[in-house]
Amino acid sequence: MIRVTSTGFHTADSAAHHYVLAGQPVVFESQVAALSAFYIGPASTRFSELLLHFPEPIRLDQQNAELCYQGQTPIHNRLRGIQYWRKSHRAQIDVDGRPICLIDFDEKHIHLLNEASFDARVNLEVIIGPALVLLLAELDTYCLHAGAVTTPVGNIGIIAESGAGKSTFSRHRDTLWQQISDDILPVQAPEFKDQKPLLLPRFPQLKLPNATVEKSASGKLSLDFLVRLHPEPADTLYFDRLDRRAAMLQIIRHTVATKLFDRDAMQRHARFAKSVCGTVPVLEIRFPRDKKQLASMRMKTIEALAKLRALA
Repeated sequence: MIRVTSTGFHTADSAAHHYVLAGQPVVFESQVAALSAFYIGPASTRFSELLLHFPEPIRLDQQNAELCYQGQTPIHNRLRGIQYWRKSHRAQIDVDGRPICLIDFDEKHIHLLNEASFDARVNLEVIIGPALVLLLAELDTYCLHAGAVTTPVGNIGIIAESGAGKSTFSRHRDTLWQQISDDILPVQAPEFKDQKPLLLPRFPQLKLPNATVEKSASGKLSLDFLVRLHPEPADTLYFDRLDRRAAMLQIIRHTVATKLFDRDAMQRHARFAKSVCGTVPVLEIRFPRDKKQLASMRMKTIEALAKLRALA
């Protein structure tokens, strides 16, 4: 269970609240309107009392922690300065010089460090973004910057650079091409060598209304294919199966928050990428950036993957 508490924001209702994100139970100190699609219900009074009386953690800064990352990332519609502090099993994320949250990796705990609500956009994007993503990685679940669809030939993850058409290509069409993820796709590492990784698509897509896709899937689904959209368009649809090394590099490149991984996390992540490539075909496709041809391109993709599966 992952717990999310706050320094100063409290609502009139005293109960903590249960959500399920990427298959993990997550308990917030108060309700989060933006996550209503993932809401399970209120926690018990006893549990709420324990959560609300969690001791205030010690904040991290240059006096007591190591600055592991400093850079810029888009948050709430513009680039913002990010600082990531780390000391032992705890970390802190600052935005534009303002502390946002502490992360306790041992306790699976996120603590908000300002007076605004969980729904305040910067708070929400940091908590659901790097903070939760880092805790999920500790549980061998990695969030890909990817869309995903279910099709008659299986479940397809779709990775691409920003602006390459990932959301457009994966957008819901019908029962033959049903979108289950738009932008962030949690993938659980396989438990055994010959097993496929599992998709956990019930995860907030904060760019979308109600933070969820039109036809959201529940439960765990196998990842059957991974497709990378080449950033350059082509006149016709073109497929190229990537070798294991190239496929691993694409998985690593398109995993969220890797710049914040420590050495152990990077090693686990490399093992994860290797295990995915051992059971999941990874292909790169080029296609015309013509919306009139989009339906045809999707069907040709299904046909090509069906042929690949038949050869396996």
